[in-house]
Amino acid sequence: LVYLLGNVLQASLLGAQDSVTPLIAIVCSTVINVVGDFVGVVKLGLGGAATATTAAEVIGKCTLLGPSWKKLFLPNSKKGFGILPPYGAKDDSSQSTRAFLKFAAPVLTLIFGKIAAFGVMTHVAAALP
Repeated sequence: LVYLLGNVLQASLLGAQDSVTPLIAIVCSTVINVVGDFVGVVKLGLGGAATATTAAEVIGKCTLLGPSWKKLFLPNSKKGFGILPPYGAKDDSSQSTRAFLKFAAPVLTLIFGKIAAFGVMTHVAAALP
């Protein structure tokens, strides 16, 4: 349930053109998972790794709750309700291009970071005896 909620919040923030908040949440989750794995595996074995992963997922998803509420649900008199612009608002194409590039850079960083992390994990797992 937490995993599903986190994915919905992450997709909603990405849809609201906020790619930095999900990136921060994933970095927090990854750091907690790595540190928890090193500590947990030494003390509890496989159960420690599972506990670290679960804790990292829950904490990572909880970091999305506050920003999601502020960006998606709180009314804002200048922008309408949440992320929806007021009716009849005009958009300048050069500003929308800059806004897209500002949004796309962290998303690409996130995707390339995931690819690199999974590549390293696969390489390390394949090197184990």
